[in-house]
Amino acid sequence: MAMVTPVQGHFSTGLFDACGQPGGCGQCCYVFCCLSCAYGDMVEKLAGTNACCAGNKCGACCLHWTVAGLPSLVSCLLTGGLIPFGGMFGWCVHTSTRTHLRAKYAIAGDGCNDCLTLACCEPCATVQELKEQDIRAQAAAQPVVMMAPVVMQAAHYAPQYAPQQPQHAPQQPQHAPQQAQYAEPMAPPVSQVPPTKL
Repeated sequence: MAMVTPVQGHFSTGLFDACGQPGGCGQCCYVFCCLSCAYGDMVEKLAGTNACCAGNKCGACCLHWTVAGLPSLVSCLLTGGLIPFGGMFGWCVHTSTRTHLRAKYAIAGDGCNDCLTLACCEPCATVQELKEQDIRAQAAAQPVVMMAPVVMQAAHYAPQYAPQQPQHAPQQPQHAPQQAQYAEPMAPPVSQVPPTKL
């Protein structure tokens, strides 16, 4: 069975998604062939919510068939199957059950909307409700994994390169700068001195 994620506050499947997952076409055929039995299955899954005044699955199925199935059968027999009007009365029993289902799963809506939905297409609404129960049951059966919250803290990093202290004192120049020496002009060689006249 395919896993469908439940939608918070709404039905997880559409009203006309009868052949979708979970359940598929088999569930759709079951509901359309025996609506009263499907209604009893739904009431059984809502045990403890007083969803139906008939009580358990068997009582709900019989009540629904008495209100909807039997009049429909009689009308089909009397009219040759042309006017099965009796099936339109199923909403009288089913409305409170849909309301209980919405309350159990915190699905938005109201009783008037439930009544109109069931009066217009009770089989589609029943398939939708059965699918919702299956989806919620699957989600509840999944193991809950609790994860510790991740706390982000500011990281304090030491500087990667600390300023290095000088290992040796600055070296003094080994030789003091030499003072410029000025040599006195040398006397020309004697041989080059011109003779003086007296």
